[in-house]
Amino acid sequence: MDETAYAISKLSISQISSSDAGHEDNLISPSTCPSSATHHDGQDVDPELGPCPYASKPVTSSERVSADGNLMKRSKRTDRLRKRQEKLATKKAAKRTQGLGLFDLPGELLLNVLAFLRPSQLYTLLQTCHALRDFILQDESTLSREIIRRHYSVLARCLQPPVLLDTIDDVAVRKALQHPERISSNGYRMFQHVPTPNPEILCTCFTCISRWNALALTLDFAHWRRNLDAGEPIPLIPRGTNPAWNTDLLAAHEATLLRAVRSPLMYARVLEQHLASTTGAIRRHGENKGNRRRRFRLTAEDEATGTDAFLERSGPPTVDFPFHRDNYYMLEAYLPNRGWSSTEQRWMYLPDWHARDLEWITTRWGDAQSSEGR
Repeated sequence: MDETAYAISKLSISQISSSDAGHEDNLISPSTCPSSATHHDGQDVDPELGPCPYASKPVTSSERVSADGNLMKRSKRTDRLRKRQEKLATKKAAKRTQGLGLFDLPGELLLNVLAFLRPSQLYTLLQTCHALRDFILQDESTLSREIIRRHYSVLARCLQPPVLLDTIDDVAVRKALQHPERISSNGYRMFQHVPTPNPEILCTCFTCISRWNALALTLDFAHWRRNLDAGEPIPLIPRGTNPAWNTDLLAAHEATLLRAVRSPLMYARVLEQHLASTTGAIRRHGENKGNRRRRFRLTAEDEATGTDAFLERSGPPTVDFPFHRDNYYMLEAYLPNRGWSSTEQRWMYLPDWHARDLEWITTRWGDAQSSEGR
């Protein structure tokens, strides 16, 4: 009896254990990590499901200790701080890269770069932004002087600007220049294509009047360049008349010349325009096979450089002033105030006689004004 009861109880216990084990197997879901004796790279691996994707990666000793021997801090807070610092460093690097431009260069280097441009290109840059405009206008004299030296050194010696009356410090000289009798006796009002210089603004000595007439002629010659290239006749003005279109044209040229006298950059722009007129005239006359006159040798490379270096070669000198627009048809290179020396085989330029003219004017008209004051 006792042995039968013991066998029945043992059988019941084994059935309960097997049912509990089956119940536990049913509770295991694919999202949980099963326990197994199989290992893969330090992780538990189920023979049916493979490595558990939710198991944490074991931390090695190299990740716990830094190179200097200190323990490395690793937490969610330090990870957020590290990501924030990396993001900030990336933004700063991008900002530094975007900020690199013209104004990050040294001032002397930037001026050297701008000096390779033509005056017309600089006027285009003046309209880009206020910072670049202020920089160019601040160093306008230095920049214009370097541009003229590189591109228009020959034209600058032939076509010099007149002197402003305000720049003459001697009061006696200024009074002698503005003497009414002297101004009325000057014969600079004879040309229909040249505006009259204002004696209240400019010096009216012989040198300055010649400079004014030469610069004014370059503007008028450039204005009629399209007619000359197209073979269209230039309108004639009857003697003793002055139509409205010519008055407006001379007024525009006068305003440009006054700007050129005050602004070195505008003066360089006038020289650039005259160089374009000169190269266009030489090319136009060179295409005329019947015109066998002597002219300057102009190549495509010379024209591409944008400089007047080719005008240093031997060529026809400018002897007479084009007193009428009819002279534009045969005009090629208007380069006054210089002559070719056959002995030295180079161009000789006239000296600056402005100071000598002022001395003569003071001697001639200063005494007359003093006698009238008495």
